[in-house]
Amino acid sequence: MARIRSLIPKVTRNEAIEQFSPGGILSQFREVAFGPLRSLAEFYIPFRLYRVRIVNRGREEQRVFGLDAVTGSLDLYQFQELPGGKVSFISRPEIVPRRCWKKRRRKHC
Repeated sequence: MARIRSLIPKVTRNEAIEQFSPGGILSQFREVAFGPLRSLAEFYIPFRLYRVRIVNRGREEQRVFGLDAVTGSLDLYQFQELPGGKVSFISRPEIVPRRCWKKRRRKHC
């Protein structure tokens, strides 16, 4: 089983279920269009973090980006700073294994 660092969720599982359950007009429309919520699964995608220094017309800034480590095809995720205290280590079967590194990175990432 893979072990990765994960951002600590901003919502609990129950809050997510409540968000997708009937309550308001949008929730009722979603239920009519797609049916009732049947299940909710946790799913983890590993990311590689990069600290990038950008110099543009004499102005310098640093940013932290996350790139998915599976295919490198998801949108970049930007952080204001390294998410040190906002992460935990998890080991779950729902983690997608890393694939996009070493031999394949030049072709696909």
